[in-house]
Amino acid sequence: MSIFISYSHDDGSFVDQLVENLLVERHSVWLDRWELTLGDSLVEKIQSALAKASAVLVVLSKRSIESNWCKQELEAAFSRQFTENQNIILPCVIDDCEVPLFLRGKLYADFHRNPDGALELVRRSLAKLVNTQQSRLERPEFFSDWSVDFKTYEGRAVFDWCFVDHNSTWPYVVVTRCMFQGDRELTTRYSAAFASKCAETLVGECMQEFLNENSPEQLDIRISDPIEKIRTFQIVFSAGGSANVIVAVRRLGEDNGMDTVMRCHKAFSDASKHMLTLEAAKHNERL
Repeated sequence: MSIFISYSHDDGSFVDQLVENLLVERHSVWLDRWELTLGDSLVEKIQSALAKASAVLVVLSKRSIESNWCKQELEAAFSRQFTENQNIILPCVIDDCEVPLFLRGKLYADFHRNPDGALELVRRSLAKLVNTQQSRLERPEFFSDWSVDFKTYEGRAVFDWCFVDHNSTWPYVVVTRCMFQGDRELTTRYSAAFASKCAETLVGECMQEFLNENSPEQLDIRISDPIEKIRTFQIVFSAGGSANVIVAVRRLGEDNGMDTVMRCHKAFSDASKHMLTLEAAKHNERL
């Protein structure tokens, strides 16, 4: 998945060093002077690259904020970010320029005052954007860290989602697992998807279809003691195959004497949508 670099050519020396650091991290970078050739339509190529990029790294300087090209690229990136409700813009300030008003509320990497810290912030921000199998869901009251593992185990496809909900003010954490155990047909589909490098798409789509078949209320689980709460489901997939689905929730830490209700549907949905969005971007990039 590529990272689109929006910059002024007057800042080429800084951009070259930044791109070199990104390539060391094995990121794919879209840079206009690498990608454009004689006869190319500038607008068409840049619009296509912006639409497919997993992130838009905006280099802000006194020169770039005066550049009409940079302004148009930023407007296009904001339009996409708003439409997809996905934070893809990573601002990087490289001199004492006046940060555009609509970017002042965003955290930016300050290469002008703290270049080492700024580079580390870019690395961490990109990791959040490009990792399809783990991330953090931010809620008003807590964080939900999640990851998913998928494999064939004892001849069956297994998709294992794990969520850890926590907050610095809570005396406990809540661990939720959602495991799909596929039948022979789903296992065959998974093996084919894995071979064609689109296993993540299959895993995400299976979760989405499971959620479509079960209401949010069916996945609300109340915890009142330290005993793990388990619910089992069966799902037959429209594209073929079926799975047993096990949802298990457990609270760890201090007992505050209060019940906890886990609303699993929302977390499962947001995590699988994250995976599918990034996988779709990868697919578009390959086209």
